[in-house]
Amino acid sequence: MEDSLKQAVELIHKSPTRIVLHVSGGASHVSAWLLSVPGASNTVLEVRIPYDRTAILETIGSELRNSITSFSSTASARALAQSAYRRAVSLSQPGVRVCGIAAACALLSSTPKKGDHRAFVVAHSSERVVEYTLRMEKGRRKRYDEEELTSRFVLQALLDDCEGSPGLMRPDSTVMTDGVSGALSISRHSTMALVRHLLVSGDQLHGPVVYEHSDCVEAVVRGEIKYAELTRGVWSREATHATMIFPGAFNPLHYGHRELLAVAQSMYPNDTAAFELSVTNVDKPTLEASVVRSRIQQFHDDDIILISRAMLFKEKGQLFPNSRFVVGMDTATRIVSGKYYGGETELIKALVELKSRGCSFLVAGRLEQRKDGVKSDVFQTLEDLKPPAGFDDMFEVIPSSKFRADVSSSEIRRRKER
Repeated sequence: MEDSLKQAVELIHKSPTRIVLHVSGGASHVSAWLLSVPGASNTVLEVRIPYDRTAILETIGSELRNSITSFSSTASARALAQSAYRRAVSLSQPGVRVCGIAAACALLSSTPKKGDHRAFVVAHSSERVVEYTLRMEKGRRKRYDEEELTSRFVLQALLDDCEGSPGLMRPDSTVMTDGVSGALSISRHSTMALVRHLLVSGDQLHGPVVYEHSDCVEAVVRGEIKYAELTRGVWSREATHATMIFPGAFNPLHYGHRELLAVAQSMYPNDTAAFELSVTNVDKPTLEASVVRSRIQQFHDDDIILISRAMLFKEKGQLFPNSRFVVGMDTATRIVSGKYYGGETELIKALVELKSRGCSFLVAGRLEQRKDGVKSDVFQTLEDLKPPAGFDDMFEVIPSSKFRADVSSSEIRRRKER
């Protein structure tokens, strides 16, 4: 490995950023470069090289498949980078900065290509998405040389991200070699030092084009993204560490909430627990961003907090598959009541979907609440719940011997209003 590549990899390994790498169709050397320099365990979480189209679609996931029209395109690289980012979040410790790096390439092969030889590289982090495009002049390189160039291209994108200051160019900016002299015309803000000396006449390099993410709270409230996670000051967009989720309004957060989630966590110590605040509600207007921020401030720095637009558990199951939801008896009663779904048929459909997504419920007992909002002396437990036949195994009781807190946010609000 030449010195410039080794130095770049060493800088990457010194960064606090952890990465998942997805490369398809080319750039095959970059994984070996990253892993052959000491310190790779500080950086690399996972490398995938999905080559076959079926493997690419499986890597991208069903949610992002519709965005793909060509497997060697910016859209494909975006989807691969987003799936890499989500994977990085799930594999890393809460509060660690991560990046998903992806390349979608079409290089020299045994069958001549009608289109360009090209590579699309995307770096997806919580702060931004950065896109690069390289079009290589046909007939100027062997396959190995195209692999070398595209691998350097990916390494440059990764180095830019880890250094935290990718060169910003306008979306219509282009870097290309002069057709006469072969001299490189390039923005002074983007040196592309790892690749520029290998470009030849006719090559075209676009980018980096940087799309800064908007504030996560604003993005969820406006519906730009479906959910975000906050822990230890680090936001993750549409990615989460959580496998156990406690949904609630937390208006206000009280000791009962904390105790309930702690008990649930003790029952399943291998789960990663999070509080989830939905900004939308069936019966109420969408929460304003200022209100969401105010409620977030109630939590501790090391709490995992999800904010989402999922009003119903069917929607939560779509966003957070294979999750254990922690709920009280009042919520569990609504989950199995047909009147909240428009009838028993729709209830069954919703429960079937939740079960197929690997979702289940941990149910805590609660004092029965009368229609006037006042609690009775009747303590309801899972034994009082009557799920439709075939769905009993989705619900597990949290014994009252482990948890009982006869307190509610509504009572606290009423006391404050007096």
